[in-house]
Amino acid sequence: MLSIEKEHKQYETKVEHFMTLLEQGVKVESEEVLAVEKAQKNLNYHLEEALVSVETMADHALETVVEDEKSALMSMMALSFVSIIIGIGLGYVMTPAITKPISCSGYRE
Repeated sequence: MLSIEKEHKQYETKVEHFMTLLEQGVKVESEEVLAVEKAQKNLNYHLEEALVSVETMADHALETVVEDEKSALMSMMALSFVSIIIGIGLGYVMTPAITKPISCSGYRE
């Protein structure tokens, strides 16, 4: 990225020099125009490469996020299932412990 920034700065300098010459009415040589066009093409090429690289990284990051999301969903489902089983088990064990003392108390309506 630093090389692209440096290349862009050089391109800007060339364009500013070129524009200054044009504003002053100085005749610009075709070599100067070609140099600016070549610098622009090179800069565009390198920017395109950088964008492709960023796109590749973004795609990889998206794949990682999707995998992590699936993993988290499976973990939550497993935890929910375990919680339900524990709740049913505790309910089964605790119900007699609660109802037995009530039936032994002799309370009748």
